[in-house]
Amino acid sequence: MSNYTEFKRLPFNEELNPIVEILKENNISFLIDTTKPSVDITFTSGAITEYIVKVKNEEFEKAISLFAVKEGEITETENYYLNGYIDEELLEVLAFPKTWSNFDVEYAKRLVESRNISIDERILKQKQDELLDQLRPPKKAGFSLIFLGYLCSILSGWLGLLIALHLKNKTKDLYGHETAPYYDETSRNHGKWMLYLFVFWLFVYLLLIIKNLT
Repeated sequence: MSNYTEFKRLPFNEELNPIVEILKENNISFLIDTTKPSVDITFTSGAITEYIVKVKNEEFEKAISLFAVKEGEITETENYYLNGYIDEELLEVLAFPKTWSNFDVEYAKRLVESRNISIDERILKQKQDELLDQLRPPKKAGFSLIFLGYLCSILSGWLGLLIALHLKNKTKDLYGHETAPYYDETSRNHGKWMLYLFVFWLFVYLLLIIKNLT
């Protein structure tokens, strides 16, 4: 496959599994191939089966740096996107490591160290609180969405139900640390009233249908 480049050759299957796990954890596309010969070589001492790990071309440099990190010697590749991050953005990566790959977190640590930025748990906690405070405030739903929701709910349209549930229940993920309501309390209350209207008018329409059938 021309889109993949040979990354490592391993003589034993036992050595293959840890490498595969690391590549999977960091979402790097790879293929496994072998040099197993097509003829029986049981009684020859020549060819030996090897396992070949191939990595997608555009991710090859990342894989090289990733395994350098595992060995404690990160290679700061010139074109890696984290190099363009300012100090504040790198601290964001370290403050919320669960939302980033293991490689990105390790790479950010090395970049911070190379820039002589002192970091400790207190600084990261402060950064974490600061970012969470910025993201927590809920959003006010637009007038057109609320109007459409009430109209469809009165008509017992399924779109009304969907808008009601959307306003009432939608949440946003805050860096995998916690969840918060996406809409403010007023908007969520509109969602509740839309839901009540939908159920009420649906019940009325069903009674009318039953009455006409009888």
